Amino acid sequence: MRARAELDEAFNYCQKAIDIRKKLVAENPSVLDYRNDLADSYLFLGQLEGDKGKLTESLAAQKQALLISKNLVDENPEAADYRYVLAGHYNELALLHKKTGKYDEAMDCCEQAIAICKELAENN
Repeated sequence: MRARAELDEAFNYCQKAIDIRKKLVAENPSVLDYRNDLADSYLFLGQLEGDKGKLTESLAAQKQALLISKNLVDENPEAADYRYVLAGHYNELALLHKKTGKYDEAMDCCEQAIAICKELAENN
C-alpha cells in the first residue's frame, strides 16, 4: 500500500514537472536543453506508468519522449549528446515492447539504438 502511494506521489510530481517544462519550452523555444529535459520527463512518466501496470499510457509517454528526441536530433544532427539520448529512448521503448510481447517492435527499437551508437562510435 505504501509503495503504491509513493508511486502515485512520484507520478504527480512528474506530471507537474512536465507542465513546468512544457511552459519553459513554449516560452524559450531556442533553449534546446529545456526540450531535452521535457523528453526525459516523458520517459520517466512512461516508466512510472509501466510500474503502475498502465502499459498503454506508458507507451504513449515513451513515444512522446522519443518524438521530442528525434526532433532535437533532426534539428541538430551534429549534437552527439542528443543522438546518444535518442538511442537510450529507443532502448527504453524496446524494453516496453518486450514486456508487452511485441518482440518485432522491440527488435526494431534495439536495431535503431545500435545503429545510432555505432554511428556515434565511428564519428566521435
